[in-house]
Amino acid sequence: MPALHPRRRAVLLPAALLCCALLCLACLLPAAPLPASAQAAGEEPAAALEALRGMDLSPTVEFLKDNTMDPYTVVRTDPAPGTQVAAGQSVKVVVVRPIPDPFRPVPNVTGMELAAARAYLQEQGLLAVVPSNRVEGTVTGQNPIPGTLLRVLSPVELYVG
Repeated sequence: MPALHPRRRAVLLPAALLCCALLCLACLLPAAPLPASAQAAGEEPAAALEALRGMDLSPTVEFLKDNTMDPYTVVRTDPAPGTQVAAGQSVKVVVVRPIPDPFRPVPNVTGMELAAARAYLQEQGLLAVVPSNRVEGTVTGQNPIPGTLLRVLSPVELYVG
């Protein structure tokens, strides 16, 4: 085996010693099992995060988009409960987040004042369009009809009398 250049030896030797020291330190840190109480199915995320922080762990949150489970509840942790973890170790908490529905039913705004109808459609995620360019009055008709499913920010024509 060829001899190392003195400069390389000067860099490699301290790096190897540092790696050995870090491995020894990691072996000496106390490890504790992650209790099952830190991840109960359906638990509130705040309670799970508080429990993990109380065990001197570093929780991080990852969201799982799913409409088949209770929203904003803990699904699992990584590492799983019962796994040996060292103080300060990161624990991923997976929380269900619902997928937003891109469609909105058109509400019935006929008979409402124009300003109120505009505000209500905006609250529902839809845009009010007045072909006559009137700025006040009572809505006498609309297109599309109430109950029609539209994508968010779709226009609804309002006819004002």
